Amino acid sequence: MRAASRPIARFLQKSDQPALIGQGAAERAWRTALAAMLVARHLERPVDLLRVLEMIVVQAIEAPADEIRTALDPDNGLHAFGLLLELDNAGTSEARLVQSLGALMDGSAVQTHDGFLTALRDAMVDAGALHRIG
Repeated sequence: MRAASRPIARFLQKSDQPALIGQGAAERAWRTALAAMLVARHLERPVDLLRVLEMIVVQAIEAPADEIRTALDPDNGLHAFGLLLELDNAGTSEARLVQSLGALMDGSAVQTHDGFLTALRDAMVDAGALHRIG
């Protein structure tokens, strides 16, 4: 147990430094996580909300995936690395949700994979929170 706790403690200490998670990334992650929590129960296809929230948090870390993997203990490092790969490949409903919500939080009216997200995007455009694309 002690061996795994040390890299976690070091990583958490580093996470307080702006170089690892910048203020803008932290704010974006918070808004995206809030959006995920609010929309998850309305989606056409259920998602694993814990996995979605984990992806959002790991995505906010401003470090290469390999660096994150090696900075943590093996279990957490591989888990975080896997989440980032899943996000990059966008092969799961969870990853697509994170990408769609991230774009919406950035103010982009992107194409979505879900009817509820399409309705949310349109409502945000109508409210002036997004610019219509296309």
